[in-house]
Amino acid sequence: MRKREPVEYALYYAGKMKLRVFPCYPASKVPATTHGCLEATTDTEKVKEWWSNNDSYNVAIATGGGIVVLDVDVNHDEGKYGDETLRELEQEHGALPDTWTSLTGGGGLHYFFSCDDPALTVGTGIAPGLDYRGTGGYVIAPGSIHENGHEYEWEVSHTPTNCVLAPLPDWLHRLMQAGKKQDKREVAPTAAATGTWDKGQRNDGLFHLACSLRAKGLSVDGTIAALLSENEARCNPPLSRSEVEKICRSAGKYEQGEVVAVNRPKPSLIRASDVPYEPPRWLIAPYIQRGKGTLIQGDPGAGKTAFACAIAAHVTTGSPLMGIPISTPGDVLMMSVEDDLSVLRGRIEANGGDLTHCHFLDNAAGLTFTSPEVEEAVKEVQARLIVFDPLQAFLGAKVDMFRSNETRPELAKLFEMCSRNDCGCIVIVHTGKSASEKAVVNRSLGSVDIPAAMRSVIQLIRNPDNEDECIAVHVKCSNAPRGQSIAYTIGDRGGVHWTGFSPLTTEDVTAMVKRKEKGIPYEQEPLVQVFNQLITDRPGGGFWSYEDLRTTGAKILGFPPFYSTADLKAKLSGPFVRELQEKDGLIVTCGQRAHGGVRGIRIEQYQAPQGYQQRLSG
Repeated sequence: MRKREPVEYALYYAGKMKLRVFPCYPASKVPATTHGCLEATTDTEKVKEWWSNNDSYNVAIATGGGIVVLDVDVNHDEGKYGDETLRELEQEHGALPDTWTSLTGGGGLHYFFSCDDPALTVGTGIAPGLDYRGTGGYVIAPGSIHENGHEYEWEVSHTPTNCVLAPLPDWLHRLMQAGKKQDKREVAPTAAATGTWDKGQRNDGLFHLACSLRAKGLSVDGTIAALLSENEARCNPPLSRSEVEKICRSAGKYEQGEVVAVNRPKPSLIRASDVPYEPPRWLIAPYIQRGKGTLIQGDPGAGKTAFACAIAAHVTTGSPLMGIPISTPGDVLMMSVEDDLSVLRGRIEANGGDLTHCHFLDNAAGLTFTSPEVEEAVKEVQARLIVFDPLQAFLGAKVDMFRSNETRPELAKLFEMCSRNDCGCIVIVHTGKSASEKAVVNRSLGSVDIPAAMRSVIQLIRNPDNEDECIAVHVKCSNAPRGQSIAYTIGDRGGVHWTGFSPLTTEDVTAMVKRKEKGIPYEQEPLVQVFNQLITDRPGGGFWSYEDLRTTGAKILGFPPFYSTADLKAKLSGPFVRELQEKDGLIVTCGQRAHGGVRGIRIEQYQAPQGYQQRLSG
């Protein structure tokens, strides 16, 4: 397929989408026009003229005029973790809606939203790794090349052709407003607030006023006259007459009455009744879905490959797993570079699998998720399940697994192939070294977009109270309630014996593992000491905001008792909360809201019924 040129992208944005574009120098964010985004236009003839000077110009989309872009900066080498910041914010406020999303060449993401607030200009550092672009700003668009040589691309399931531009969520709007006020690098208050435009605001203010006047039908000469008056009255200091005329001529390139319409893309309105409902197609409900991805993650020794081989054995025979039916039994294709084919055969055989319905591709090293040989094999054997072990071996040599803009497209293409062939997909991945400090679903090695792209994530872990037993915990399921945890042991030749459903959650097991690794008794846990001191100082308990808890805890201990709100929430879940109640009579509730919407925790003193402690100890 022929690769489209930058000018084709620019013409599509300007002509079809009515987005204002302008050129930047090749592999750069520096405008190639005199006045940058002030010259952005939807005039396709002007677009052709610009790119005729240099067909390698990058494509920039001007923001504002109804468009605001959230810039998520992800650069682990420079300590930028905007993806983790965004994930924490979404856990607190709710997930971002589906909207246009582009993958930047630098490893980040651009989320496009509709918003008519002109006071949202350019905000940097509104939260760690998060910026935004509104009035007077711009972003480099797909069709461009980053200075590092990587391409800007639309995220395959969130392109302007298959996704509606979503309104800016209220909570994100408030964050942008608050971030702008706190950003000392921003210029003084906007003209809307002060009645004047200072340096850095004058060109932008006059340009948008000129656009507004043109939209109302004023001629270019009339716009010049009006802006000269506003320039003297509101600009501090006023711009030169020639500069004002340039701004008016730039706005005058639009037809009278056109500007407002072209600056604000109109989303398509679709009735919910016109969208066909497609129920999930299960292989093993609710753990493995056909046409989607299932991630199996775990530490070394957790039996990831053995677990996958046991699943494959059940699919080949159709025998239920712990009473759970196999919805579509059939052939399995296993892609592995970690085990010899004879070892894999032995594991499937030890699990009672039908070897005539299990297939391998020899010389799998060098193949990727998108290699044509893979789909050819799936079609040939009509596979109901395909297994990749491990993930990083099949991403391809040029794909950095820590960059979401590189992993997402590859995984999306894989799942499209699975959907075409109606087969389930298991991807095995190792957990990172600092996995125990992350949210359960994000413990896999690589970008957080890897588990985000999956419809199901299964965490495998050794039971710390019984090293011979492993536990498979269903930590994510996008299209159904999560399944029960399953306990199993691994025997000769990697055969798996299912021992039953387990009541343990990953949080339960993680808490026990951490306690065992650190060798810290309950009484010496930092939060235990802080909570007991707080209840001593304020008998009966009460509310503490997260910030108050961190500050007060640091005074008590000499160091903060938690490093992030997500960390605190993780600790205040599962067995630790029960221990606080049973051992110290404290009921600690996370996520409480005080007056003004401030969130934090509430601590109450619990009086156990008479004889309760004796029953516990007995």
